[in-house]
Amino acid sequence: MLGLSLANYHLLMLDEPTNHLDLDGKEELASTLETFDGAVLLVTHDRELIEKAVIAIG
Repeated sequence: MLGLSLANYHLLMLDEPTNHLDLDGKEELASTLETFDGAVLLVTHDRELIEKAVIAIG
């Protein structure tokens, strides 16, 4: 993981990112993830975030 973090990739690794966010924060995060130009490794139980932000699973 450290190698991926230090390399020149556009990769976000998020583990339960909505745990301590209010509604506005969750909406902003989903919006940011939708426009992020890179890969996202997302671990979450927040179905709403998954529905808004995920465009491909693979």
